[in-house]
Amino acid sequence: MKSIITTIAIVLSTFVGFSQNTLTVKITGLNTNEGTVMVQLYDANQKLVKETKATVSNKTVTVEFKNLPSETYAVQYYHDENNNGKMDTGMFGKPEEGYGYSNDARGFMGPADFEDQIFEITGNKTITLKTVL
Repeated sequence: MKSIITTIAIVLSTFVGFSQNTLTVKITGLNTNEGTVMVQLYDANQKLVKETKATVSNKTVTVEFKNLPSETYAVQYYHDENNNGKMDTGMFGKPEEGYGYSNDARGFMGPADFEDQIFEITGNKTITLKTVL
């Protein structure tokens, strides 16, 4: 009986050790209330962890990613103003719809370096990102 209780205690303490955090992402500076915003969360290995689509209100969007383990992440998003399911680009691939990255990272003649986007989550966290374009 003692060994069963000890085993249960060890198993429960293992689950408690995996903290589950919430990341709240607020995106500001969107050009219009039209369309939706696609928000993607990546892990440190540039693997897509979660993705969500949000409705724009007052030219801002707020989304939550729940049940995240303490780890390194990056956020990328684009504002699909015309709801065609993709980021529209013009000549030479220049984006024609708003977009952004965590840490407000910016690229030069292309996307921001992934290393500039990453941040740590060790508890509940809120980040605010400003839209480019």
